[in-house]
Amino acid sequence: FLNRRSDTLADELPVKLQTLNSDLVRTLLCDGAMGSQQPLRCVPQMTRAIAAIPAAKSLRELRDAGQNMNFTEEQSELLENYEKLEDLALVAEKKRMFWTENLQLGMACEDVKVGDQIAIIHGSKVPCLLRAVGAGSSEYRVISQCYLDGWMYGKPPKDRPHPHGTWWEE
Repeated sequence: FLNRRSDTLADELPVKLQTLNSDLVRTLLCDGAMGSQQPLRCVPQMTRAIAAIPAAKSLRELRDAGQNMNFTEEQSELLENYEKLEDLALVAEKKRMFWTENLQLGMACEDVKVGDQIAIIHGSKVPCLLRAVGAGSSEYRVISQCYLDGWMYGKPPKDRPHPHGTWWEE
């Protein structure tokens, strides 16, 4: 895919690859859409927590088994970040990740299909997933709200093109 799209992304591709880990984590967590803090300020900690899941999970299992352990400060922080990650990741249940032709990552309901469109509808602070009513129709119905990295809070960023022609990886 990256080789195929590199001709249209030109200079943006190296930048996108540099931010891919944090973009993936932010999208997986829908940038805090289910919590009280948006946008999330803890993406770097959550990225590290994902990398350390095996260790954090074993610490949690020891704690839950009633083992009276005095964890080091580092172990306690790791366990705390892991538990926060578990809570934040609930937003991803029954959702699918997708990306646009411009490699913008998003999260939508399981029902998302190739050819669906994304738009910010007047008055909404969240992008909506739209589907044409019929083949070749200019009428659309709203399927659900969705998360599109960089397109939240009621307006698209000025430096990114509209994701028309959005497609989803099956």
